[in-house]
Parts: sequence; C-alpha cells; structure tokens
Amino acid sequence: GAELTAIHVREAGAPSRIDDLCAWIPPDERALCRIRELEREGDAAEEILKAAGETACDLLVVGARHRTFFDSTVLGTTTVRVVRHAPCPVLTLIERSGGDQDRS
Repeated sequence: GAELTAIHVREAGAPSRIDDLCAWIPPDERALCRIRELEREGDAAEEILKAAGETACDLLVVGARHRTFFDSTVLGTTTVRVVRHAPCPVLTLIERSGGDQDRS
C-alpha cells in the first residue's frame, strides 16, 4: 500500500506540532495508507529536502501561507527553495486567509 510521510520542521526549543499537522489527514485517508510522522529541528527547506531524499518520495506536498504583492500570490523562501531543489514533483497548497480551511 501507499505510505504518507508527514514532516514538521520546527525551530530549536519550539513545541511539537506534529499532532496538529496530522490532524489535517482525514480519517478515511488514514485507513488507506501507512502514515509515518517525522519531526525535525532546523532550517525548514533543508530538512524537508533531506527527508525527501531519505524517503525516496514520489511527491512533496508543501503548505504555504498566502501572501500577496500587487494582487499576485507570492510564495515564501522556504517553499521556493523546496520547489527549486526537490528530487520529485512538488504540490504547493496555499492557505486561505483567515485560516478558514474546511477540515472535513
């Protein structure tokens, strides 16, 4: 079956948020694949790219905060670095303003 690796990279000393990340995975999807949780400290782009290489993933899905500049969406430096250097395709998901995502 399929394997999903969820990774959260935090700054040194910051609290763990891996449970918050994994809460976004719908229960019906959890039943279809094996979920591996990784939590690392350090530079987010560097650690994501390192994990992608170690796990030989087929696709990276990266969350990005919605930022605008003259009515255009702008990706942050972490997302840009991951997209440019990933060993596989990258799907970026832009967070809607206000954090009103539907978790169902």
